[in-house]
Amino acid sequence: MLEFWNLICSKESLLVKDNVPSVHFYDQDFVDLYDRTWLWIHDRWEAGAREAESPTHYLSYDGQDTYHQYYSCLDSFFLVYSNQTYSPFPMLDFFYSKQEASGAIRGEYSIEDGSPVFTEENPQGVHPRCSPMWNSTSTIRSGTKNG
Repeated sequence: MLEFWNLICSKESLLVKDNVPSVHFYDQDFVDLYDRTWLWIHDRWEAGAREAESPTHYLSYDGQDTYHQYYSCLDSFFLVYSNQTYSPFPMLDFFYSKQEASGAIRGEYSIEDGSPVFTEENPQGVHPRCSPMWNSTSTIRSGTKNG
């Protein structure tokens, strides 16, 4: 058993992955669906506004007027499989750059000026905290985790 463990932990057996493995489908319907999904994402991939604090690129949706942390988190779980063609990391970096001295990261920020969005229903701008899951899942799946 010790020999097996030493083989697993040896430097020769550890591989550093630069990207997520390619997806291989053997049913043409799945291939078509997979390819079409990336075309839909390409149509919705937006560049951030240069004059406002914004991510360099993000996945947009109809009627969007805020960067929404929860939606960005859900997007990242799929975007990480694009082999960095549509990187989820600019959105992650955007939300972390907005962290306040108290540690708070608000759930939504205005696309227009990058300011936090507060509403009467949510005066603190609090949303479910998904960034730890987002961060660990994205870095593990993209092969960029250190340690």
